[in-house]
Formats: sequence, C-alpha cells, structure tokens
Amino acid sequence: MSIYPQLLVAEVLESGAVRPLLDGDGERKLADLPAPLEPPEPGTLMAVRPLDSGTLAPVLTLAAPGTALGRVHRVAAAAGLTPYHPPEVEQEAAALQAEPGFDAPDLVDLRHLPFVTIDYLRSRDLDQAVHVQAEAGGYVVRYALADAAYYVRPGTALMREALRRGASYYLPGLTIPMLPRVLCEDIISLNEGVDRRAVVVEMRLDADGSCLDARLLRARIRSRRKLTYVGVQSMLDRGPGHPLAEQPFAGSLRLMAEVGRLRMAEAVGRGVVRHRRAEVNIDLVDDAGTAFRARATPRLSVERYNEQISLLTNIEGASLLAAARGEPDLQAVFRVHAEPPPEKLDALERLADALVREHKLDPAAWRWRGETEHRRPMADWLAGLPGHGHLAGIRQVVEHHALRSNVRSLFDAAPARHHGVGAAAYARFSAPMREVVGIFTHKEALELLGMEPGAPPGADEALREAVIEAGNRAHTLQRKLDKKAHKLLLDQLFRRDLRLPGGARRWRRGVLLGLRRSRGYVILDELPLELKLYAADLAQGGERLTVDRAGVSLQIGTEPDGRWLVGDRIEVAAAGHDDRRDRWRFAIRRPIRSPRLDDD
Repeated sequence: MSIYPQLLVAEVLESGAVRPLLDGDGERKLADLPAPLEPPEPGTLMAVRPLDSGTLAPVLTLAAPGTALGRVHRVAAAAGLTPYHPPEVEQEAAALQAEPGFDAPDLVDLRHLPFVTIDYLRSRDLDQAVHVQAEAGGYVVRYALADAAYYVRPGTALMREALRRGASYYLPGLTIPMLPRVLCEDIISLNEGVDRRAVVVEMRLDADGSCLDARLLRARIRSRRKLTYVGVQSMLDRGPGHPLAEQPFAGSLRLMAEVGRLRMAEAVGRGVVRHRRAEVNIDLVDDAGTAFRARATPRLSVERYNEQISLLTNIEGASLLAAARGEPDLQAVFRVHAEPPPEKLDALERLADALVREHKLDPAAWRWRGETEHRRPMADWLAGLPGHGHLAGIRQVVEHHALRSNVRSLFDAAPARHHGVGAAAYARFSAPMREVVGIFTHKEALELLGMEPGAPPGADEALREAVIEAGNRAHTLQRKLDKKAHKLLLDQLFRRDLRLPGGARRWRRGVLLGLRRSRGYVILDELPLELKLYAADLAQGGERLTVDRAGVSLQIGTEPDGRWLVGDRIEVAAAGHDDRRDRWRFAIRRPIRSPRLDDD
C-alpha cells in the first residue's frame, strides 16, 4: 500500500462525510468503502488518504465514538500534532531504509559485546543500550545511543520536520513520533538481534564510581535482548535461578546495578536532592481504547540505576563540548537548570515554620534550620523528615513544595550549572530519536571529533537557535499534554461517580497539599493526582472562607470543625461539574475511621 500522500486523522460526521482534525478544508466526502465494510458510525476517528478526486479514502479505523482513545487523538490534534508525516519526509525515510549504512567501514565493530536495551514493555523506539564490564580498580561503562544524526541531516525534509515537532510526544495509548516510524522504530532503533549504527559513549570509572575519562565512538552494535525494567528488576532481586541470570549479559546487568548505586551515593555527596515521588502510569484498558486505567508506580531501583548511567553520559558529553567552546565552528547546546530563586526558598522555609506551629511538630526535625542559625542542605533536611503515621501527609506537603521551588530547566547555547543533577555542564546526548536537540548535539560532537565533515562557517548558528527554540517549545508542550491526560482520567473517574445518587458516591482520600485565597489543592492517595478545590464551591452554604497569610490554614465559617490545615487527611467526593468553566466541584469531609476505609 502506498504511503503517499500524507495520511490525515479525520472524524466521521452524521452526514457520512468526514472532517480532518488538522485540515482547514472542512468536510469532505468519504470515498466508497470496499465491500463488505459497513459505513462507520458518526464520531468514529479514521486515518484517511486524500485522493485526486478531492475525496478521502479510508485507511484504518483509529477510535470508535466516545472512547478514551478518541479523546486522546482529539487532545493531540488540538495541540497541532499528528502521528503521520508529510510525503517528502516519508520519501526520505524510505530511501534511508533502502541504504541504512550499517556496513560503513568507519564504524568500530562492537557486535561482540552483549549490549541490551532496557525500557518499558510497549516501547518501540529504543535509543539507548548499555554494557558494563569490570576493569582492574573500576568499571568500563558503554552507553550506546542510536545514531540518528547519520540519518537526519541539516537541509533535509527530515530535519525540517524534526525542528517543527521538536520531539516525540507521549499520550495514553498514542505516540506522536518526531521521526517516521520506519526510522525510529526500525532502522535507527537499537532493536534486538540486528546490526545497528550507534554513537557509543565509553566511560572508565574508578572503584567509587567517579568517571576518570570518556570518549565517543561511532560503532556497529547488535543488542542481545530487548529487556524491560520489570524483568531486570526481577532478575536482580531473585539472583540465581531467574531465567535472565544465566544469559551472557547477566553479568553486565549486575555491574550496571553496582555502578548505579555508586553514582547515587556520589550524587548524595554532591548535595543532589532526591525527590521521592510515585509516577502515574495512564494507559488504556484494551486495544480498542474504550477507557483509561491508571496505576501509581513507584520507580524501580533498576530505573534509577539506568538513569544514573544516562545522567553520567550527558554530563561527560557536556564536559567534552564545554572544553571545546573556543572552537570556532562548534555550536553546542546545553541543558541548564538554575538554582531556586531566594524568594521561593524563603517561602518554603516560612511554610515549614507554619507547619511546625500549626501541627505542633518537633522543630529540630521539621524546621529547615533545625536548632541552628543556618539552613541545612536541602537534601539532608528532606531525607531526615519523619514520615510515619499521620506525619506522612505533612512530609508529603514539604516534599511537594520543595520540588515546586525549582525553576524549569532550559536548553541554551552557553554551558551553565545544572542544579537538578549537580553538574557544571549538562547536555542531552541521550534520546537522540526523541528530541531534535539530541540529533543536533550528536552532530556537533561528531564534527568536533572529526567523525563527520564540518559544516560551512556560520551555517550552524541559525540552526542552533532553531534547535534551542524547538527543544524548549517541545518540553513545554509535553507538560501541557501530561496535564491534559491527567484531566481526561479525572473526568472519567468523576463522571462515573456523578452518575450515582449523592449518598452512593465514592469518597476519595488524600492530603490537603496547599492553599491559596481562591482554592486549595489535594493529592489523592490512590493515585498521586492533584485536585483543585475552589473556594466558591467549598462554601456552598454561603460561609465565609479565610486563608491565613502562610497558606497553611483554611477556615470555613466559624465552627471549629470548619478549620483545615495543610497536611490534614481529607476526603473528597464529586458534587457536580461546572460546564462553563470546565471544572469539578467537590464536597469535603474528614476521614471516617472504619476498618473498610483504613484497609483501602
């Protein structure tokens, strides 16, 4: 089946016509369906192909009417995103598939090393593979990164589209890839059992996990296995007897865990704050995408180990680029993360002091300054907070506000300290198929090392600015998409609740996380998602609401049981939906002590 021209995502209308979600041409006729296909229901989303006749030919059904997957596609379209690429981009990708360059003579042959990829079960764009071996007095860590810069070059349609998108985007049940799937899921992806091009960062570490030196290789590798975090964690926990424990790569995985632990300890020594948080994994209940489901998934240890090696790769790559800043043709991009501004840190300290006062907490443990004149290092303070019993919610509040005191990291042309990882310079060498910044960073590093011919003088300056803009825009957009996905899940939960009579609606427990004059915030126990409680909805009987200056106490009316403190356990239930503002209204109460509730 031809892939040209570009496929469109379109909605079937009551008239039987279709309307592309990202096309300004309005309604168009759906071409005749091949027998014995039935006309799709109105509201169905389909992939369609424009025909010369002006009609749209159906290719496949994407989502049935009213499904969660359909709502996800609409969110993507509202953000200007489509999973399909323009014809000229697909044409370039098809040409590269025919000549993938796996046998290039300049590649270092590392196929004898048992590299593996470790990712999530459904991941198909595998851009990182790892191999670790012991060396006298330390370790050799090799992190193989997909060689996307070989395929996506300046001036091509592929690069123009990568700049337009900025990154790949992820929604429940839907990936919007930056590169065509024939590239990011096939010839560039470090798939199991096949030869692939890779940029390998080879690092020598001492026995404490400190990096002694690093170098870049352009290599040919063959991943031995596509592994999952869950599978590798199971092997590390069980040890001998696990199916993976006798594989040729098992020793490398055990050494990766050793290196990960050493790097985590090293980060603690540098004062890097480790924020404890569970992630919400939102996906679909079935292949048809009929509804959302969600799980709170605390990060596995192996995820942290792999993350540490990825961080080290990016730190060492940044060091290489920063050391060569004087080179006239180098146009490097760095990820910078400024320290929290003083006013945010002062606000965090005032919050902690107010929590001590209102909850009658031990000042030595909970005040940032403890019993001293100066603030303790934030990492030490947070790590030492009590977290048992009723104090767990209060600790959750402090950790939440500590995390929120951070400013956002940005891509920039000048190297600067990355506060979040505690590095003097940091660059995105990882994720080269998922971020245009990664492609450009590889290109500049390879040119610096003579593995690629340099660009004409000045040619990359404008391109670097476009890459920086695209990278920052993409990070902002993914945060917005994450919020949209959370809202879709909450809408599903509370619409189900609202269909029940008032007395039968579910009360969901959580912690009062923060207060402002017009609203409060609750984080749920079952899923670490935030809810907004609007003041106008809480005072349904016309009571006066008062929030103290520290943002720690809320008084509804004048009765003692109307006083709430940040850190209090709280239960909320859906009370209605404000369609005009598109926001939920909630009833609140204090948790009812019962065996059933306490065992939830």
